[in-house]
Amino acid sequence: SLVMSLGEAAAGYNIARVNDLGGGEAAAIGSAGNFGLGIGLAASQIADEDAELISRSGAAWGLGVSALGYVAGAMLTRDARYTKGDADVLNAGGLLGAALPVSALYFAGERDTKPVMSAGIAGAIAGIALGHLFLRERDFSSAQGNFVYLSTVSGGLVGAGLGYAFGPEEDGDRVVALTAAAGAALGFGLMVAGVSEEAGASWRSSAWRVSISPAGFAAASLPGMETLRAPIPFLHITASF
Repeated sequence: SLVMSLGEAAAGYNIARVNDLGGGEAAAIGSAGNFGLGIGLAASQIADEDAELISRSGAAWGLGVSALGYVAGAMLTRDARYTKGDADVLNAGGLLGAALPVSALYFAGERDTKPVMSAGIAGAIAGIALGHLFLRERDFSSAQGNFVYLSTVSGGLVGAGLGYAFGPEEDGDRVVALTAAAGAALGFGLMVAGVSEEAGASWRSSAWRVSISPAGFAAASLPGMETLRAPIPFLHITASF
């Protein structure tokens, strides 16, 4: 797997160099590919609820839809200019789009894999599409994008904590799911409202970038994760030099 990872990194570098991709465009394409991987893993469970996550069919779904995600990401970057901050906002929008319908269904008592995963897939695609339309007229700096992304994640964590602390003991997990999604939506909305008017202004760019992998997010909720020898990364922290 190390050799494959190195090969993938080298291939990605060559593709970015040949196509003269900027850092923001490359980040957006990479995010779309990650969402594709997460959607593929979820789709494999929809196709066969009894199938293990680590299987030939799961790998085929993940790789196939991930490739489609990269293609979709390239199409998005041709339609609009992307900065690194834009890629972070797009990431946050996609994760929020997936979390909202899943949390709503869970709160309503739905536990069947197919409708929950289907709602998550539809929500993620809708979040990315709406995020792309929103970003057409805006250029978020790296710092602004980090603020939006981290505000979304921290809002979800605060919401989950409040739901756990003040929710009912019986069926408390349903309340936690709902308050976590509400907190994430509130954090995203407040931060976007606070910085969107200044998006495109000359802010100092941040060298640090924090992101949650959609593939890790999806895999964490799927059966079979306990069989993984090398779990799918959930959090990514990178720095530019």
